[in-house]
Amino acid sequence: MMSSFDVFDTAVCRLIHAPEHLHLIVGRKLRNRGIVALSEFEWMYARIEAESLQRLTVHHKEVKLEEIYEMLSTLIKLEQSHARIALEIELEEELRLIRPIASTRWRICELLRGHNPVMFVSDTYFSARQVEMILRRSGYVEPLDIITSSEELKSKISGTIFNHVVEQRNLEHSRIRHLGDNAFSDVLNARACGWNAQLFTHSHWTTRDRVLFASGEGDFLSSAIAGSARAARLGQLTPVKEGIATAAASVVGPLFAAYVLWVLLDVRGRGGRTIHFLARDGQVMVPMCQRLARWLGVEIDARYTYASRQAFLLPALPEEGDDIVDQALKLAYYDHITLSDAMTSLGFADEEMSAVSKNAAIQLHRTSISLSDKEKLALREALTRSDVLDPLRARARLARTATLAYLESENILSAAEAHIVDLGWRGNTQLRLRKVVGDQVSLTGYYMGLSNSVLGPQAKTRVWTTTEPLKTGLLEVMAAADHTSVKGFGFSKEGKPICSPPIGEDASAIQWGARQQQEIALRFVDYLTEAVESGQYTPEEFYRALRTAGLDAYRHFRLAPSFAEAEAYGGFLHQNDINHLTYRELARPVTGKDMAKHVFDRRSKAASSSWYMGSIARSREDWLPRLINTGVDKTINLMARVKTRRRIQTARRSARNALKET
Repeated sequence: MMSSFDVFDTAVCRLIHAPEHLHLIVGRKLRNRGIVALSEFEWMYARIEAESLQRLTVHHKEVKLEEIYEMLSTLIKLEQSHARIALEIELEEELRLIRPIASTRWRICELLRGHNPVMFVSDTYFSARQVEMILRRSGYVEPLDIITSSEELKSKISGTIFNHVVEQRNLEHSRIRHLGDNAFSDVLNARACGWNAQLFTHSHWTTRDRVLFASGEGDFLSSAIAGSARAARLGQLTPVKEGIATAAASVVGPLFAAYVLWVLLDVRGRGGRTIHFLARDGQVMVPMCQRLARWLGVEIDARYTYASRQAFLLPALPEEGDDIVDQALKLAYYDHITLSDAMTSLGFADEEMSAVSKNAAIQLHRTSISLSDKEKLALREALTRSDVLDPLRARARLARTATLAYLESENILSAAEAHIVDLGWRGNTQLRLRKVVGDQVSLTGYYMGLSNSVLGPQAKTRVWTTTEPLKTGLLEVMAAADHTSVKGFGFSKEGKPICSPPIGEDASAIQWGARQQQEIALRFVDYLTEAVESGQYTPEEFYRALRTAGLDAYRHFRLAPSFAEAEAYGGFLHQNDINHLTYRELARPVTGKDMAKHVFDRRSKAASSSWYMGSIARSREDWLPRLINTGVDKTINLMARVKTRRRIQTARRSARNALKET
């Protein structure tokens, strides 16, 4: 049995949204070198026009790359020496922007390991030697048996190459298995000739790929962002849920990379050299920051500093005076927090909580907002009893000493200003940390978003977006770490500051796919920073394109996730309390009847789901949720297609007019 594979978008993919977008960066480089006066869009359309015209000169429609450039030289009056340079740059860009499709490469490796013959059949203007260079660059090992339409003058799209290969290789039609991404050329035409052909759908553009590209100006930057997202997904070999693979590549990667780049540029602009990424969110953001710093060519100390609201609560309390009780109540017992949750955060044992509840005549499930002034006074009195206050004071003193020692070991106290990064959302971590460090260091907090902030006007904060509705639970799942949360600090036997209790692997997050999510998101950053060379674009240009793409992709994900994405993220067991003791699914499925009820009862809606559109997407068995989810997705997809088409038509008209004048 002979196994046959298509090359482009089956064995390999490019770090761009569409093949013709490679000509944009070629045109940009040629213009920067003074070889052509055309804009990158004008060059792209000249290159496309030259190929089209060259195909019209031969009945078989097959052309070689060298022939295209001969036609291009005539079309735009390009010197032969400059045409050779342009051709070399195009080949260099093909090799630079090519990446393997992991599942296909693995399949081919397994076939070769079993001594099964493999060949590659491609409709392309490249020669077999040039395709071999592309495959080798993507990790495909020799021997490589390659058949190209440009050399054989037969093609898949005309259907003539299949019989040609059979006759040339003395094979039987039914003994050839072919895999390709084009339903017409690779499947229908191959089957018509008796080949056993299968469609490779993994590389097909998704709605979100289109959204990423449509978010920009249709230039190389927007193409590279969309292409890198697709390539990051296709580069994943380790098993992972389908929904995690698509979201990690097209949402987590672009969104967090844009946010981290904003932080990095702002800190550098303020003269900072160290960035502290707090809490578990930092596990994926620190390596992103390191990659982006390398792209910028700057040195930055990106630190993953263990932190949490709970870890900084006890050390934030004053060491002396009765004010410790007032501060404890203010920091731990607020809004809708129950008395039990607040006292758990403060390290009280069960018997101590029962005693305080009894002495204050307040049940442990009562929330702060439900207490009367008289009850609040009774609670304060119960907490100031020596048998309750003295242990609290001792815990706070030890916690402060250990926490300051840890912060010092992380160099957070070594500069006049410390830049701390968190997703958000109210600023409790910064508020408590401010009380821990006092006047030793000035804190500047960076947040993706803030709402109902507890920080006073004197606090230094930088907020990334104030307009995009952010689903906090959803974003926290997107930044999931593979370890448990830090709850406090203590000392080892050697006197070194450590997390207490020690953090460990988060088995549920690992089983869910947290590590693979980070792997794919980081692959996106790797691919994007490799595709977009820093010398070709300014950091500001890069950031603006990435920010728009990231937010647009997140908006589509939030409003119209696929069923697989909603299952993966909506089914994640997210913490339901401040102490991470209870959990619930982020987005439970709903029925049409539930939705009707939720229209009039917002409280029940909030209680059922933290991501309502995710709940709707999970409920495809019910016609109404399925209709809504499909409608939103198709609307966004249509808008992206229309925007892209209009931009292409405008650019084509402009390019044609410019070419007429040359």
